[in-house]
Order: sequence, then structure tokens, then C-alpha cells
Amino acid sequence: MRFNNTASNGNRVRLREWIAFGFLVLQWLLLTSTIPFQFEGVRWYHQLIISLAMYLLMGKRFKLSHLGKYKWVYGLHFSGMAIMLALIGASAQKLQAAFAIKAMVEIGTFWLIIPVLSHPMARRVLFYTILYTALTKTMQVYEYTQVGLAFGDVLRAHANDKVTVSIWLCAAATTLLPYLITKYVSPMVRLLSGSLILIFIAALFSAVSRGASVVLFVTVLLVAGLHFFSRGDALTRMRTLVVLVLFGLISVQTFAFLSQKYGFIESSFQRLDDLVHGQTDDISGRLDLMYAGLEHLGDSGYFVGSGYHADYFVTQKYLGRLADFHNWYLGTWVRLGLPALLALLLFNIFVYREIIYQMSDTKNHHESLIDFSMSLVGIPIALSMLYFDMGYIWFFISIYAGFEYQRRLSQNASVPQFNRRSLAARRTKLIRHQRIGVVSQ
Repeated sequence: MRFNNTASNGNRVRLREWIAFGFLVLQWLLLTSTIPFQFEGVRWYHQLIISLAMYLLMGKRFKLSHLGKYKWVYGLHFSGMAIMLALIGASAQKLQAAFAIKAMVEIGTFWLIIPVLSHPMARRVLFYTILYTALTKTMQVYEYTQVGLAFGDVLRAHANDKVTVSIWLCAAATTLLPYLITKYVSPMVRLLSGSLILIFIAALFSAVSRGASVVLFVTVLLVAGLHFFSRGDALTRMRTLVVLVLFGLISVQTFAFLSQKYGFIESSFQRLDDLVHGQTDDISGRLDLMYAGLEHLGDSGYFVGSGYHADYFVTQKYLGRLADFHNWYLGTWVRLGLPALLALLLFNIFVYREIIYQMSDTKNHHESLIDFSMSLVGIPIALSMLYFDMGYIWFFISIYAGFEYQRRLSQNASVPQFNRRSLAARRTKLIRHQRIGVVSQ
């Protein structure tokens, strides 16, 4: 994890680019409400100004063609939005159009940072920032264990509730997994990564988020499986098995210690065990919300969405109360229809393809290990959308679009580019030389 002033392409990072990366850090800290930027008054225009400043500082003109396959993700989402607006009732059309404009501004805000995230050093800076966020969330969870957890209170705070905090802890632990398994990592870095993962696991259990705990275990199994079956050398496979065994043993011991100390943790996770063994039908009403959304889709149709904030209408109609679906896939399907849902599913496929690409790249270029680590962030994010309303998903889509954007820029730089003016100038110059030759003869 050595940090230097040179990008992976050998070019030194300019001062204005460093300033742009600083704005990227600021945007992430505001987005995640990380110390010292725990502000409740952050608005959409604050994020838009920060993104615009980053875009101008980078000095890269945004090209739609450089989005590559991610044009399908944005295109399907906008198609679902347009179809919903065209077919929704006239009485709600004006209000839904206002919501659509707001959503487009949000997408455009993170669209502007794609050229920034196409820079390897920007992703490196973001990698360390995610670790910093996880460490600050760990401190907040520790404070919670000293007061709230001891009395059985649930961790609640603005942008620092138990689910949100656990997602950042899970994302940070995921980015460190390659440093335990991959070659070309020094023993000191491997030990430091393992220690941080252990701290994040303990904080995650202490936050008492059942969903995030399940997501972490599934993510570890997926990452370990990718290493075991995609890496050819026996040493990496052996290291993967050792990491899996140690992860399981340490997690069990950590959970047992915390459960013994805090009875609220044991009683909370007992409900998950009851669900697995069929002793209860639901936890926190999540399944009731899912059934209500699916019933609405069956009644109103699966293709066309019912509009923004339709989840409140659906839950009021079928459950008699106002609530979010707590499932970003289902919520997107109900609000914007099947095309928008397909956009999310397509993004998940692209996450898998990016992971495979970055994994193959690290076999020969170990300096790209941070990019491989960053590509793994999409796994816990994709899984968390099953139980959490991931409103900032477009930030993570921009990260992966940045990978694609960088490759498109590299391809264009390696191929000579000619435009009509340059061709016309060369043709004129050739004709002039021919005329001079005729006159001289």
C-alpha cells in the first residue's frame, strides 16, 4: 500500500489534480457523514458544486463514448424514467416530472466525477479515505457500546445508523481482503490488513446489524472463491483456505465474546437464527414489505413504474402503513419499472466482469492491487441493496464507469487520431508539394 506522487501510467500527478482529489475526499466524507464533516445541512447543490469543481480541475472533456458498456446502465435507467413519465396519470405528471429532474441532477452530479475516477491516483486516494471512514465509524460504534448497547438501545443517528455504519465497515473490510490472500504483499502490510479487518468485524457485530453481518460473510466467501478458482498457483489457494478458516474462527469467537458481554446482541441475532430454522416468518417486517411490492407489481404490471415515492402508496394500500421497501431493487422496479431494474442487474454483471479483469491484471502487475481492491467494493454494495435503500448507488456506479473511462482513454491515446481538419491540411500540403515539383521540372 505504498503511496507516491506517480500514477500507474508513470506520469506525475499535477497540482490541480491533487486539488481535485481533495474535493473527491471532501465529497465522500460529506456523503458518508464522516468526522469531521458530520453535517445534516448538506444539500444536493453542495454536492453538485464539488463535482463541478473536480471536473473543471481535471481538465478532461467528458465524452459519452468513453462510458463504454455503462451507457447501457444509464440508458436503461433513463428509459424507465421516460416511460413512467409518459404513461403516468396526468394529475401526477407534473409532480413526478419534478422528482425526475431532481433524480437526473443527482445522477449528473456523480456523472461529472467519472473523469476524476478514471485517474488511478484518485481511486488510490479514495481507497485510503474509505479506510479512514471505517476507522471513524469504529470509534462511533465503540462509543455506542459504552452507552447505548449496554442498555439495549439501537444505534440511530443522522447517516450513522446501524445499517449505514455497517455497510461502510463491510466495504472497508472487503477492500483489505486481497492483501491477505494475494502475492506481492509484505508481511507487515498483511498483518496490518488482518488487524484492521478484525477491528471492523468486531465493530460490525457491535453495531447489531444482522443484514450487514450476513453480507460480510457472503462477500468473504465470494472473494475467497474467486481467488481459489481463478488463481492458478497452489500457494494462493492454500493462503485462501487459511484466511477462510481464520476468518470463521475469529468471527465466531468475537461474536461469542460480544454476545456474552452484551445480551442485546445475542437476542437480536437470535431472531435471524429463528428465521433460518423456520421458527418465525419475518424479521423487522422486511418480508411483508417485499410481498406488498410484489403484489402491487402483479396488480399494476411489471414493466411500467408507478412513479417516485410509490413505495409509500403501496405500503399504505397493502399494509396500512407508510414505509420504505428497504430493498433498492424492488423499490426501483416499483418506481421506475422493469428497464430501471435491468439497469441495476446489468451493473451487477459489470461489477463481476470488472473484478475478473482486475484480478487477471494483478497477476502480472501487482502495483494495480488497489484497483483490484476497489473493484471488490461492488460486492457488498450489490448485496446491501437487498435490504437497504442505497440512494447513493450512482457514486459507486461512477467508480466502475471510471475504470471503463480510463481504458477508453488509453485506447484512444495509443491510436493516432485524425479529424477532418488535419486530413484537409495534410491533403493541401501534399498538393502544394506536387505543384512545386511540377514547376521545378
